[in-house]
Amino acid sequence: MSEAMTPPVQKPAAAFLSPTPDFKMGGLLPQTPGDVSDSLALPSPSTNPDS
Repeated sequence: MSEAMTPPVQKPAAAFLSPTPDFKMGGLLPQTPGDVSDSLALPSPSTNPDS
């Protein structure tokens, strides 16, 4: 039972982890606000089809 819950939890966790480091990096180098928005749009659509 627990094992079945492990695979589904890892799927969303992996996607969340990807945007997490990207967001931190963008915030560290707030040189261009437009670039940050573009980066967010990339992972956004990627998660849509994945779901």
